[in-house]
Amino acid sequence: MKKEFQDIIPPTQNRSIRNIPLPNGRKVEVREEEEVLTFGGQPKKRRFSIWVLAVISILLVFMSLSWMLEKAVISYSVKKQTFSLPEKLVASKESGNDGLQYAVISDTLEESKTIKGNGEKEVSIPASGTIQIFNNSTTAQKLIEKTRFETPEGLIFRIEKAVTVPAKKIVGKETVPGTIEAKVVADKPGSSYNVGLKDFTVPGFKGDPRFTAIFARSKTEIGGGSVGKVAIVDEATLESATKELQEILKNKLEEKIASEIPKDFMLLRGASEVTYQNETPVMKAEGAVLKIKGSVKAFILVKQKVVSLLMQESKISLPLDDTLTIDMSNASVSSAEEAGNKLELATKGEVIVSYDIGETSVKDSIKDKSKTEALKIISGLPGVEKSKITLKPFWKNSLPKDPKNIEFIKE
Repeated sequence: MKKEFQDIIPPTQNRSIRNIPLPNGRKVEVREEEEVLTFGGQPKKRRFSIWVLAVISILLVFMSLSWMLEKAVISYSVKKQTFSLPEKLVASKESGNDGLQYAVISDTLEESKTIKGNGEKEVSIPASGTIQIFNNSTTAQKLIEKTRFETPEGLIFRIEKAVTVPAKKIVGKETVPGTIEAKVVADKPGSSYNVGLKDFTVPGFKGDPRFTAIFARSKTEIGGGSVGKVAIVDEATLESATKELQEILKNKLEEKIASEIPKDFMLLRGASEVTYQNETPVMKAEGAVLKIKGSVKAFILVKQKVVSLLMQESKISLPLDDTLTIDMSNASVSSAEEAGNKLELATKGEVIVSYDIGETSVKDSIKDKSKTEALKIISGLPGVEKSKITLKPFWKNSLPKDPKNIEFIKE
């Protein structure tokens, strides 16, 4: 008997909630659920955009830091050569001279101070000061004690001691009047004779050729005249105040003269002289007014000619250009004598010669250059012994475009 087989199909068992029968009269609203995606489940296009933005942001931060932190530090050292000064240097004012050349610079300043007294007294003091008497005649002129000198206003002053004024003389191609200094005292006491700087004639020579040939000018201010109550200031206090003012003047004059030295010249310590003119203190009720005038005269030498002479004597060759610098802190002059256009200096010590690379101009020539190019430029400067460039940030390979971000350190 033949057996037959048939497929067995199980009954449908759809367990979906949608097919669950509901009570009569009830309806169900079916809504599709929104798809919520985590970062890991984002679509590929969105993930790519986020990575691009992240990379761009990092690059922008990197570029900003590079610009903000950009800096070049150049450390360098220069060649130095020490020369011992000879015992004597002889220089000339003539510019065409092959030897040393010198020039003279001078300046004048004035300082004053009121010194308080420690009491009062009645005084009757005539004004006084120093005059310079000139003689334009061919014969010397003797002036007796108390010879009168008159100001344009008619005030009379008299010399304290007899003097003889030399006759005029010829110096080179010029005629120079004979001169002599003398102290004068006012004919009467009082402040009306405190005339300062004046011209004077000799009234006794009126109607005589000597009236125009012999005359005088103030060497110091005429002052100190007073009548009435004035402060009492002892001599020791005046002397101490005088020294104090002279020291102030000396420092100011040396500082001022140093600032006036041309860049091609040098001033050795001791090659200048400061002199003082102490005016007669003016006695007032509030104290003594002390006034001092200071003058400085300095002998300066042409820098390159000094170095050239020292190189010749030591047989050492160095480039002579505008970058040359000289350290003179260990050099000094013990005496200086000038005669005509010649100057003789007694010197001692040593000078150190080096070079100034001129940082400002160098910055302009190396900005925005590669590190290799910049080192080549700096190494080629006169007198540079060694140099090193450090760039910041470390990944930079060229110098900043802005010279302000380039720093030099001299070792």
